[in-house]
Amino acid sequence: MTVHPVIDLLRRPTTWLGLLVTTLSLIVLLSVINFSDLSVILGGADLRFIVLGIGLLTLTVFVRAFRWQAVLRAGTPLRAAFDAENIGMMINNLLPLRLGEPARALVLTRTTGVPVAEGLSSIVIIRVADMIAILTLLGTVIPAFTVSD
Repeated sequence: MTVHPVIDLLRRPTTWLGLLVTTLSLIVLLSVINFSDLSVILGGADLRFIVLGIGLLTLTVFVRAFRWQAVLRAGTPLRAAFDAENIGMMINNLLPLRLGEPARALVLTRTTGVPVAEGLSSIVIIRVADMIAILTLLGTVIPAFTVSD
């Protein structure tokens, strides 16, 4: 006899912990928002830029997931890398010390079976490549600036 996936999900303590954290966060958020100021600010916002920002953020996560998939072993599903990337970015935004990075590796391990060490090492490779790219860009841009006495 199989258990319905929703019932199985509701039996997990992590589901209830997540719902509790979400509910408490929403209560705190709603208690500090001044809705009259918010309506004035949103009334003056250009909806095109909001949609563009959401689209670019989604594209960024997709490209990062595609890059991570290329570094990982062959056959790693793009969807699994995309989901892990989203969860890692969320945790990086909520918790200090970039704890989303190891969380990405753990999520990928749970969904695809990729070893944790492989996931973590691929993240290190990506971070090193990011740093090299940033240093290269800085090395080409900084000489173009003049410094006054």
